[in-house]
Amino acid sequence: MFDSSLASHESRVEPQTLFSKPVRIVETYPAGEGGDLKKKHMVCLNWLLSDKPLDLETELTLGFLNHLLLGTPASPLRKILLESRLGDAIVGGGVEDELLQPQFSIGRKGDFEDDIHKVEELVTSTLKKLAEEGFHIDAIEASMNTIEFSMRENNT
Repeated sequence: MFDSSLASHESRVEPQTLFSKPVRIVETYPAGEGGDLKKKHMVCLNWLLSDKPLDLETELTLGFLNHLLLGTPASPLRKILLESRLGDAIVGGGVEDELLQPQFSIGRKGDFEDDIHKVEELVTSTLKKLAEEGFHIDAIEASMNTIEFSMRENNT
């Protein structure tokens, strides 16, 4: 006999607390057969953005920022990761706000072990530069236009 009241209690996801400093987690995964095992490393930088659910205005703002960072081939974070020739592909989808707590994840897979720190530095230095210098006005206007059009198309 199945008792659903127990399942909901046992599968509850508890909120995570914000870290006060970076934490590095190194794990292994099954890489499959074939290919160069030296180039099977993956690095993903993750930030928990809030310890509480977001209000609508902050959620929209983060979605807009995510589009500016990663949403087009010309987006600065996406472009620099692709042009770096580090790894084989981008991992992490940027802002994820559909979970209990919002997070931001970005990285590369198919890296050599020596490239892991290069990817970390590339991501953090690009984010710092964008925080200091901002985005080009044309990129902002293009993102606003794309998001506005998308919202009109999804108006149900």
